[in-house]
Amino acid sequence: MGSMTSLPGPVGAPQPLSYPGRALTRAGVLTGDGVRPWPPGDDAVLAGRSAVLSVGSNGDPRVLRAKLDAAGVSTLVPLAPAVVVGIVVAHSAHVSLGGYVAAAPCDAPSGAVRGVVTWLDPTQLAALDASEPNYRRVPLSPSRYLVAPVQGHHLTQVSVYRSIWGLLAVDGRPVPLHRQDRLHRILARDPVVAARLPLDDSERAVRLLRDQYLQVWLRRHWARAGHTARDGLVTGSRPA
Repeated sequence: MGSMTSLPGPVGAPQPLSYPGRALTRAGVLTGDGVRPWPPGDDAVLAGRSAVLSVGSNGDPRVLRAKLDAAGVSTLVPLAPAVVVGIVVAHSAHVSLGGYVAAAPCDAPSGAVRGVVTWLDPTQLAALDASEPNYRRVPLSPSRYLVAPVQGHHLTQVSVYRSIWGLLAVDGRPVPLHRQDRLHRILARDPVVAARLPLDDSERAVRLLRDQYLQVWLRRHWARAGHTARDGLVTGSRPA
């Protein structure tokens, strides 16, 4: 098994072998220099912004800042850890440009997820939407999912990015989010995939998985072989 070293990828992409990165652990405001503390009682910073739940690498402030920087928009973003009941995190049934199999939300009535809520203005929303070609931003149904109060705010509308390809599944069940090296061992159980990818060497596998033709082949194979599942998410009103 390859060692966990840094593998460069697309601008704004997390390191694949440590995906999804280091999620935010306390509320703050993202700036060009890092995350500063959220000013006590400063709710004006949320005016005109939409709440988006991140369950993957967008919850890592470094990844979010890199994406916004690359789009040439403001990096000033209020953000805070959050707990949402009724959702768990699985893998999307596609390979991202960086060579990793990314996260995606999944409906789970008895489950819960720790994610990061970001409050984005319209230009930041457009930039983040453009950075997620394999996902579509949808609003979560407030009657289906319970979002614990975030920084004293009861959120009535939160959006999330759902995979347009569905979820990676084994025996019809979505695969829970794993580190990529462990996921590679799960993928190796498929003899068709194992014959084409050196899944016992995660560094090499990631490099090969950056080939877009191989990404398309793997996505289509999963679909043909029945290794996909619906996310089951219940949506609410149309997002901003």
